[in-house]
Amino acid sequence: MGKKHQEDIDIRRVQKVAFVNQVNKTISCKKGTIIGIHTWGRIDFLVNHCGYVFVWDNGSVVQSENTSVNKFYKDLKKEYKEDMKNHKEWH
Repeated sequence: MGKKHQEDIDIRRVQKVAFVNQVNKTISCKKGTIIGIHTWGRIDFLVNHCGYVFVWDNGSVVQSENTSVNKFYKDLKKEYKEDMKNHKEWH
């Protein structure tokens, strides 16, 4: 008897090679990506039994319009690194 598939485990494995949107139930993969036979089996299960849709993506990237949020996180990361550097100097 064959293996039983589980949706959450298959999603985690497919996410290694493709983008999985669980809200919209879509799986998108860039053209040219090599997908193995076991991953195709997982994608087949998600599409045919769980209601997901598989889409080949052309690889276009959408730029974030809100650059202030990106700048905020970069500044936070920089402050964290400085704090850690200062913390190491104390010890």
